[in-house]
Amino acid sequence: MSNRPLPRVRPAIEKMQPYHPPLEGRTGLRLDFNENTQGCSPAVLEALHSATAEDLARYPEYSQGESEIAASFGHTPESMVLTNGVDDAILLAVETFVDRGDEVVFVEPTFSMYRFYSQQAEAVLRPQRYLEAEIAPGAAEFRLDMTALRAAVTGKTRMVFVASPNNPTGTLADGDELVRLAEDFPNLLVFVDEAYADFVSEENRGLLDEVLRLPNLLVARTFSKAYGLAGLRLGALFAHPAMTPTLRKAHPPYNVNMLAVICGRAAVRERGWVSNYRRETIASRGLIEEALERLGIPYWKSYANFVLFQAGAHASTLLREFRANGILLRDRRADYPGAVRITCGTVEQTKTAITLLEGTWKRLAASPAPPVAAEKPWLVFDMDGVLVEVRDSYRRAIRETVFRLGGGEVAPEEVQALKNQGGFNNDWDLTQEILRRRGKEFPYAQIVAAFNQVYRGDNGNGLIQCERWLLPTALLEQLQQYYRLAIYTGRPREDAEFVLRRFAVTGYFEKLLAMEDVERGKPDPEGLLCLGQQFAPARMAAYIGDTVDDARCARSAGVAFLGVLPSDHLSFQVMRQLFEKNGSLAVRENVAQVAQAVLAGEISLERSAAKI
Repeated sequence: MSNRPLPRVRPAIEKMQPYHPPLEGRTGLRLDFNENTQGCSPAVLEALHSATAEDLARYPEYSQGESEIAASFGHTPESMVLTNGVDDAILLAVETFVDRGDEVVFVEPTFSMYRFYSQQAEAVLRPQRYLEAEIAPGAAEFRLDMTALRAAVTGKTRMVFVASPNNPTGTLADGDELVRLAEDFPNLLVFVDEAYADFVSEENRGLLDEVLRLPNLLVARTFSKAYGLAGLRLGALFAHPAMTPTLRKAHPPYNVNMLAVICGRAAVRERGWVSNYRRETIASRGLIEEALERLGIPYWKSYANFVLFQAGAHASTLLREFRANGILLRDRRADYPGAVRITCGTVEQTKTAITLLEGTWKRLAASPAPPVAAEKPWLVFDMDGVLVEVRDSYRRAIRETVFRLGGGEVAPEEVQALKNQGGFNNDWDLTQEILRRRGKEFPYAQIVAAFNQVYRGDNGNGLIQCERWLLPTALLEQLQQYYRLAIYTGRPREDAEFVLRRFAVTGYFEKLLAMEDVERGKPDPEGLLCLGQQFAPARMAAYIGDTVDDARCARSAGVAFLGVLPSDHLSFQVMRQLFEKNGSLAVRENVAQVAQAVLAGEISLERSAAKI
């Protein structure tokens, strides 16, 4: 292997988390990735077999294919660009319209490519969240909060992504509201991903017609779902005729391969096949929802070819048993605690899956199981130094901010000594104190701005990218069987949510209390008392932290404290004594050891659980 240095990589790419595609070797009934479980139509296979050596030898020719495919959607080639799947359409839109520093808004949980390509473009991400509303006993739905979405749009916002129906929530957005959004913000690009629109109804056209009058509206469709061509990667981006020349200019000239075009032409000629599969899928969706209601399994209303349901503490076992029986489901617990997604296949396939679900669920429900969510005590975590390694992020940001403001070098031991003293849970306060001790007085706002520039950087490329997640998801899943998990952190909510999304662990924690949610930070007990009121009448089992302020906060709130020793502290014994002096129930070297001890019963939380 060569020892030559690697070429320089763009900072935005170097700091991105890699995209993890579906696992390979997926054998059996694939109800995990929303593919067409029946396969493509016979006409497509016939067209594929009729491809000649000459077809493969020449560069793709698109004119006839574009005309036929566009016409099947009620368009002409002047308002459509063929793409290499919807992923390519998203990339094309971002590369055409989004500059570094532009803001991009999307609503999570959703398709990860909106975030992925926006990060590549070094855009500023402004993620929003879906609202959840109960629509019937045991049934809920996620809804698009248009008020919050509109409020997130600023003069710097360049693009808004909305999937309708959305994956994984199944949410169908109000088309009229999206049209009004595009009308009211003419400088904003509104990208509507309609990959699952075929499964809404036979008559559903989504917003295909609106692009002909709104130059700032883009609509994407795909052949990967209803048409069964996921392996060929064929999609289409519809836009106002005045916009397509610009899109074509930014698009590689031969991005869609010849076989995809040949098969796409055959697919749109046999619309009856797609209509039949749509009807099968919609019928299957109804059967799945009926089965979930019958079994008492909560689920979320869907308008797509899948249903998201709440398996709770049984999620791991259910996923494992389905796989052992040759049926693959999708684990969506990173998006929502206990969530599992099932693709709606043919009616026959769905009946097979329901039979297995009924037998498995009845057995799980009858066997000794962890308590239901409403009965579980809460386990609350601090974030910095407990769930997230911050030695090279927050701790380093303190030292670099002091240095940049003329305070000189700061040793890690000096930072830890102030943490041990207590009263400096807020790192901005701690930075100000170090500067003050060195005769440097600055307005607090200036210190905060300097600190955030070091920590957050431009568009999230600062020291925040140096953080590591410390609690393995396998342990999180085990803890979820016995506890409901929450976070009480002194960091700003924006930073806390960023790290949870980055490491795909948002769904494990049902509550997040951040800096903005309390008037008095740790060691004051306000935060834990506030959480305790939200939990009532459930118990709070323990608070897990790594500072004296965390321990004092828990003691004042009457909650058991479990201490985690700071990773950059040279004397574990000193910190252990400080924790024990402040009433710690137990102390371990890291959060994984705490979790393992709790699960093994080495640390008993039953008698210590508090009602507050």
